[in-house]
Amino acid sequence: MGTIRIDETNCARCGICAKVCPVSAISFTAGSVPSMDNVKKLFCINCGQCEAFCPKHALDLSFPGCDAAHLPFDGSSVPPDALGRYLMNRRSVRQFRPQEVERTVIESALEIARYAPSGKNCQPVHWVILHSRAKRDAALECVIEWTRDIVAQNSPMKKRFPASAVLKLHEAGEDMVLRGAPHAAIACVKTDTVMGEEAYTDGIIAMSHFDIALPSLGLGGFWCGFFTMPLMHSEKLRTIVGIPEGYRVCYAYAFGRPVCKAASFPKRKTLEAGWV
Repeated sequence: MGTIRIDETNCARCGICAKVCPVSAISFTAGSVPSMDNVKKLFCINCGQCEAFCPKHALDLSFPGCDAAHLPFDGSSVPPDALGRYLMNRRSVRQFRPQEVERTVIESALEIARYAPSGKNCQPVHWVILHSRAKRDAALECVIEWTRDIVAQNSPMKKRFPASAVLKLHEAGEDMVLRGAPHAAIACVKTDTVMGEEAYTDGIIAMSHFDIALPSLGLGGFWCGFFTMPLMHSEKLRTIVGIPEGYRVCYAYAFGRPVCKAASFPKRKTLEAGWV
């Protein structure tokens, strides 16, 4: 639960904070300063709607683990055409420059992903970033070892994972798993959140934000299923990359600086939508 502090001098007594609260935790009477009593405080999910929508910046919400900064927003928006073209130009990248990406640049993308929505505003996502070449190579070698094991054991996993193709290309010197990407990001969620198994969706949403943010930073990548699947089934691999105990892997994403740049939008299926 959160605690709100209101600057009564700056408060416009407009009641917007109470109106936008999704759980009705804030009480407001016309002409008075809004408040949150000890009972209603229990319903607060720390979403920050009250703070974000206060037109006078008179309300401050704090809760355990929150950052200290209050970031003002001028209400400006991205023109629909510009946003549309940016999103439509999002491409999966599988050809990378070998240079490492600076940690500060990656943190910029993670900072954007930190604002992704989550069920009941649980914010359950924990990121694991493979940044060093040594750690990346050790993880890749573990994936190859796991792949050899499922082939040797004739595991049913072979129906979902193209083990033979991965091994054949690996022996030929080609990386079919990370495609030569210098880094990988892994979104994980706690398994004991109030959202339970549904918290997995929060990890996917956060990864989508990370994916969308990368091109603005001169980066690109792809959703790496051939790395995600071993992470979900190999305890050794989870240990190598540092997945915390009690966390579930949602998805892995390989990324770096692209070699090629898209010159146009590709074709897509026509829109399918039902209107009721």
